[in-house]
Amino acid sequence: MVNFIAKGMRNQQLPLRLVGPVALLFLLLGLNVGTWVSRLADFKIILAITDSQLGLMLLGCSVGAVCAYPVTLRMLTQVGARRTAVIAICCAAVLLPLLAVSTNYILSVIIMFFEGVICAVINASMNMLGSQLEKKTKRRVISRLHAIFSLGVGASALLSMFFLWAELPLFIHFSSVSLFSIFCILKITHRLIDVSAQTEKNTEEKKSNVSGVFVLLGVTVFFSTIIEGGMFDWSGLYLNDVIGVAHTLIPVGMLTFSFAMFVGRLLADGLREKTNDLLLITIAGLLVFFSLSIGVFIGGLWASIVSFAAVGLTIAIVTPSIYALSANQGPACLSLVTMLGSSGGLLGPPLIGFGSEYFGLKVSFYFVAGCGLAITILSMLLTKVSRKHWQQPVVVNS
Repeated sequence: MVNFIAKGMRNQQLPLRLVGPVALLFLLLGLNVGTWVSRLADFKIILAITDSQLGLMLLGCSVGAVCAYPVTLRMLTQVGARRTAVIAICCAAVLLPLLAVSTNYILSVIIMFFEGVICAVINASMNMLGSQLEKKTKRRVISRLHAIFSLGVGASALLSMFFLWAELPLFIHFSSVSLFSIFCILKITHRLIDVSAQTEKNTEEKKSNVSGVFVLLGVTVFFSTIIEGGMFDWSGLYLNDVIGVAHTLIPVGMLTFSFAMFVGRLLADGLREKTNDLLLITIAGLLVFFSLSIGVFIGGLWASIVSFAAVGLTIAIVTPSIYALSANQGPACLSLVTMLGSSGGLLGPPLIGFGSEYFGLKVSFYFVAGCGLAITILSMLLTKVSRKHWQQPVVVNS
């Protein structure tokens, strides 16, 4: 899979000396998040907590991501994206062993809060660097970078399986990932594309008069992450509760959606090379709306699987494209979009659960489909506004 990604970058004539270090940032964030997510069951045992207490602990991470807006904006404008990414990756690496040795529930919630803040800072800074990479090379690459993040999450799951098989302590597992992350980030610091804080300040000042565009971009990614979070958390339960599949087939829902989204992100940059991002987002929203609505209406296992795959392939285009457009508007826009994206991921699954309890899960999935239509409408508004206020990154045909 890594060879496929590298081959695609070579076909686009992208210098790996520029792409590689930024790609490693995405990989390290995926590795960090995937490491503690894959060991949540161990946290329950170590802390002796219930499912609801674990949910509150995870909520602390989400709240931290939402509260990260002022920190992210200040660091991007005062320190610069490259230094921000390096500092934040090191901080995230330090938090992992602390989380492993914590035996106090309140302390673990606090650590998860700061994990959310730091991950949001990394998310914004690495997307800023990805956007600058697109400007420098005049090629589209950010969707493939997001695919590498997914690859990092998958690698962390395999690594967790190894440490569980070897029966090594949680501290050894998390410390190994931490040391690997620090080693990698120190090796690539001088190779990361440089975006000075002064450049970002100038960009911020120049584009401070288009805050309405910021909000439109943020609300668009808000609906996009509602779809992503909802499909991740509820696709399996939909197959179980609505379709009535066998217990062994429940994971097929999430697996289908996740794999399709990964493939979609690998392929999205090729489409972004040939047309503008807003047109792709408009079409993607429509495809999400129609594919999921038709799948829910028809019912049955195969119709559901096909619709989940279609949603994964198309929604994969939206979030990376929005981040690229937001980074092009400056640090304030990217920080706001990161915050609203985190909010969508936080609110999406509970909203679907609430709707399911009162109206049924089928109705909730129609709501998810409706979010796709909202993305299309917002993208059309952005297209109209963009003609007056701002330019998209240059599109270079292959």
